[in-house]
Amino acid sequence: RQPFFFVADTSYLVGIMMLVLLFSLITYFKPNFLKFNNFKFIKKYSELTGFSVLAISGSIIAINANMPLVWVPICAALTVAGGGMLRDIVINREPLTFRGVIYEEVAIIGGIIVMISLYFANHFEHSPELVWLIVSGSILIMFGTMWVIDKKKIRYPAKKLFNKR
Repeated sequence: RQPFFFVADTSYLVGIMMLVLLFSLITYFKPNFLKFNNFKFIKKYSELTGFSVLAISGSIIAINANMPLVWVPICAALTVAGGGMLRDIVINREPLTFRGVIYEEVAIIGGIIVMISLYFANHFEHSPELVWLIVSGSILIMFGTMWVIDKKKIRYPAKKLFNKR
């Protein structure tokens, strides 16, 4: 077994530590920074970007592991669901999926898009540029889909579990 890529390459850890240090210093010297619209903008778009990249990453890892193709979109959804649940647990809030947010379904669609695109690209051309184009396009499609869902506040309808009489 090989170590995870983020364990083997310390640049990921250094980058995360620098971001944590930067935002810690900003919030120390400007405590109201978290209430600014610019911070909310950065937070929303970094979440959408992270969602898109993680889902496509999960599907590509499933493809590289030679898993059956049915697992590719499932791994994309599991990657996103696990990361989202962990984030919500760390910040002590109810997970978004429990609040009717359409989340994993978009990851499944993104996994299907990248799987089908890479399947056809493998049969017609063997260039790394095409793979990068497919991966980047899939990330942009997922980002755009999640942006529309967030902008229009599309949610699952609330269903009451217990009827009060």
